Amino acid sequence: MRVRRMLCSLPKCGGSSAPIRVMWEMPSRVASALRARSSILKERLDMGGGSGGRLFGSDTKSLEERVRQRLTDAKSDVSRHVFISFDHEDLNEVNLLRGQAKNDKVDLQFDDHSVKEPYDSTNADYIKRQIREKIDRSSVTVVYLTAKSANSKWVNWEIEESLKRGKGVIGVYKGDAAPHVVPSAFSQNNCKSVKWTHDGLMSAIENASTKR
Repeated sequence: MRVRRMLCSLPKCGGSSAPIRVMWEMPSRVASALRARSSILKERLDMGGGSGGRLFGSDTKSLEERVRQRLTDAKSDVSRHVFISFDHEDLNEVNLLRGQAKNDKVDLQFDDHSVKEPYDSTNADYIKRQIREKIDRSSVTVVYLTAKSANSKWVNWEIEESLKRGKGVIGVYKGDAAPHVVPSAFSQNNCKSVKWTHDGLMSAIENASTKR
C-alpha cells in the first residue's frame, strides 16, 4: 500500500506554545478519498448560495455516498492486482501462464519484478524499494513454485515481505503435483498451493485476499 507523508503540529509538553512537528503516514488510497471528500465539500459550499454555505441533510447524505464510492473504487483497484514472485530463470514459463490468464479473461492485473542481480548486490536496497511498491499495490502475492524458486533468496524475501505487509500469499505450480521443495518462508508460514488453472487460481486468490 502506498503511503503519503503528512505534516502536523502538536502542543509541546510543559505548556510551551512552540509546536512539535511530527510526520505521520496515510495510505494513498485513503488520502485520495479524503482529498475527494474535501473537493466535494468545497463544491457544495460554493453552491450554498442563499443558505450561507450550509449543508442540508440531503447534501450531507449525497456527500457521504460519493466519498464511500471513492473508497470502494480505491479498494477494488487494489484487489485486482496480483504480485507474482518467481525466479528470473522461470520468466518464460511465467509469461506463458500470464498469457493463458489473459486468454481465460481473468480480471486481474499482474505485477512482478524479475531480479537477475544477486540478493546481496550493491543495488539490493534500491531493488527492494521497487518490489515493495509493487507488493503494496497488490492484495495477494502468487509464488510460482519450481526447483529454482525454492532456492531463490529473492523469492524467499518477497514472501516474507508480502506477509509482513499484510498480503495473502499462495503458491501455484504447473503440472499435476506441487514440487516437494518450496521456499523456506512458504513452508514455515503454512502457505497453500494450487495447480495453475483458471478456477483454481481465482478461488485461491479470493480466499487469500479475504483471509489476510
